[in-house]
Amino acid sequence: MRQEIIDTILKLNILFICKANVGRSQIAAAFFDALSKKNKAIGAGTNVGENAGKPLHEFVVKCMAEAGYNL
Repeated sequence: MRQEIIDTILKLNILFICKANVGRSQIAAAFFDALSKKNKAIGAGTNVGENAGKPLHEFVVKCMAEAGYNL
């Protein structure tokens, strides 16, 4: 029980930030989540502007799929 409490306290939420939010931060978050067993990452953008609501860049999705990641 004590170890569970320590693990909960030490759990990190990581935020990867890129400019447009159409690939880079999601790539970083996917790799981080795959390598970390107890921590969680999300991606975000600082200057989304014209990319708001758009899907991830096709090339990013394709490359990550080839590497075994589903974005």
